[in-house]
Amino acid sequence: MEKDGVMSVKIKDQALRQYLLGELPQTERDQLEDIVFADRDLFEQLEVVEDELIESYVRNEMTKQERERFEEAYLTVPTRRKKVEHAESLLANLPAEPSSLSFVGQALLSRLAVAWQFLFKPRWQVQTAFATLLVAVISYSLWINREKSRLSEKMEALNTQRNTVLEEKRTLEQSVAQQQQRLEQAQEQLRNAQQQTMQLEEELNALKSASTSELQVELQLSARDLTRRPTRTRSDLSPKIVSKSAELVQIRLVPQDIAPNQSYGVVLTNDDDKTLWSQYRLETKTISGHNTLTLLIPAEVFLNEGDYILKLLASSEGKEFDVINTYMFRVSKR
Repeated sequence: MEKDGVMSVKIKDQALRQYLLGELPQTERDQLEDIVFADRDLFEQLEVVEDELIESYVRNEMTKQERERFEEAYLTVPTRRKKVEHAESLLANLPAEPSSLSFVGQALLSRLAVAWQFLFKPRWQVQTAFATLLVAVISYSLWINREKSRLSEKMEALNTQRNTVLEEKRTLEQSVAQQQQRLEQAQEQLRNAQQQTMQLEEELNALKSASTSELQVELQLSARDLTRRPTRTRSDLSPKIVSKSAELVQIRLVPQDIAPNQSYGVVLTNDDDKTLWSQYRLETKTISGHNTLTLLIPAEVFLNEGDYILKLLASSEGKEFDVINTYMFRVSKR
């Protein structure tokens, strides 16, 4: 194994391999250990041979006999077992299909493979560093792919949501425009109706002021007057003047002690008790602080001068109308 104090490379590699596999006799083992631990270069070469053995073992490249010798001699030392376990872990994490990586990952993997092949028989520590870097690159590439996919899905969902919101906005704007158009039409119709109402009120006021002769009969009603006729004689009646050109005659009754929720009716008769005019479902209105019934009677009803009788009727809570008082007055026409 030794020649002039120097070991040949071939014998050295083979001797180191046999030393690690426990195939050397004890005497040669002791002699080899003295040489290796005294020579730094030889010690580094021993590490290289050890790394090659570990790689051959984890890659299952040994013969059956070599594998058995490796397990019996080398793996019995705990520190050596840890090296083998570490190598097996790194080998298991290497990807089986580099094509599944991204373009950047494949390019980096290709460059690392070239660098790996370029290094001649590197030590196990160098291989471990490259393997760790390779795993990191692969993991980063896979993470980048996942992030790209997640961001792409998120962007697609946001675009879909944006399109939905825009569609709802357009629909809402169309609805608002239609409602605005209907509102403008309704406002225009309301203005027209108000103008027509004002015109009708003006015409009615003009008609009243031009053709109505007001005949006011203001009689105070009390509880004792509700069921009996007035006791005045006909000679006590003062005539009420009705213009011959009048079209309407307005009569205002101002009764007192009115029961709540009461509806009124009036019947106008002549002196012969012939009904000339009637109106029902009348309600009082407050005029000058008094509850007042306002009647608009056609002037043609008072065709002749003479005495007339006005009967006041009342109904409570939907019951039939009953006469609660009778009023007499005299009409004179001019």
